Amino acid sequence: MPIHPFVNFISHRKSWLFAMGVLFLLFALSGCGMDTTEGGGSAGKDGKTTFTSTGGEFFLIAGPDWEMMSGELHPEAELEIGSLAKDKYLIVIPELKVDLSMSLSDYTKIAADVTMAKLESPLMTGPVAVTVNDRAAYQAKISGTVDGLNVYYWLYTIDCPDHFVQVVAWTLKSRKESYEEDIDDIVQSFQLTPKTTAPVEDAENK
Repeated sequence: MPIHPFVNFISHRKSWLFAMGVLFLLFALSGCGMDTTEGGGSAGKDGKTTFTSTGGEFFLIAGPDWEMMSGELHPEAELEIGSLAKDKYLIVIPELKVDLSMSLSDYTKIAADVTMAKLESPLMTGPVAVTVNDRAAYQAKISGTVDGLNVYYWLYTIDCPDHFVQVVAWTLKSRKESYEEDIDDIVQSFQLTPKTTAPVEDAENK
């Protein structure tokens, strides 16, 4: 049986997928984020998995071919998922608003500029204003070359109460059309975990 051409790419894949995360994604102005306790995924009956951030403050839902890749894609990411077999990856990076003196639009421009600066022959579509699960957001699509590979990014920035959140996915350029709908569905599943509050004791019972 002939070896699939993809197999010859495996030895190089881990180096480039990490390079995508570290070299191109993204800018962490202060290095701050959320708590860094262990995150994980929870599979549902529909075959999809809910992936929760390391701090437990937000989650995404993805199909069965995605898996947790904590610590493999970007050092600032609070959530890292991907598929080595299909060359698709996605990370989430939150930035505290209290440390940023800028609008979401300005934040998006900086993130896009930093990404493009690390690529050869970069091209960008957007950013355009969108909504992500009813939250104000921007989307940019960026392509370019690194180490002889043609790569493609989906860059989203989302306005949350305390954070600007970057959700970034990438793959080889030849696969972008195949993954476009999947990436959009995952990004649109982005949600903050509902906060729980301790019950208030009845003053008469004190």
